[in-house]
Amino acid sequence: SWAAARGRCGACGAPIDPRHPLIEAGCALAGIAAGYAAPGVAGAAGALFGWLLLTLAVMDAHDFWLPDELTAALAIGG
Repeated sequence: SWAAARGRCGACGAPIDPRHPLIEAGCALAGIAAGYAAPGVAGAAGALFGWLLLTLAVMDAHDFWLPDELTAALAIGG
């Protein structure tokens, strides 16, 4: 989506963070790996878990902040 939008927001034209395509690629890899390791519902659950972990890792590395909603979802899901 970042490439299709040429790195700009479709609504306001503001530039989108250049890390965005890397995060999208990481999520795609996590989804593919989870689906390959455990097809079906278990793979979908693993993909969601991986996407949540990646989101939290990026937020923590950049902002040193982990939102309670995401950490609670990770604790309940884990």
